[in-house]
Amino acid sequence: MSAAIFSMMTVRQVAEELQVTPRTVYAYIKHGYLKAAQLPGGDYRVQRSDLTAFVRSLYGQRGSEMAADAQAKAAAATRDCMRMTSLFERGRRFAASG
Repeated sequence: MSAAIFSMMTVRQVAEELQVTPRTVYAYIKHGYLKAAQLPGGDYRVQRSDLTAFVRSLYGQRGSEMAADAQAKAAAATRDCMRMTSLFERGRRFAASG
């Protein structure tokens, strides 16, 4: 097997490594902060090198300003994801009530 296959991570694996929820990882992917490949079935895979680049962009080499900016963008992505989830839940409850 190719080494590239072993460098691919599932969303759950990325979430565990970053100590966030899979929902947060999906938000990072959706908003373009974390590169990922979408498989034919809809699942995503993240290359370890892309995860490393993402982490460096959050905390890394250009200092605290870049890290603060990246963290603010990640927080905004998380808020957007939470808003969408809330809207979905309201719609689901509305559909179930009527």
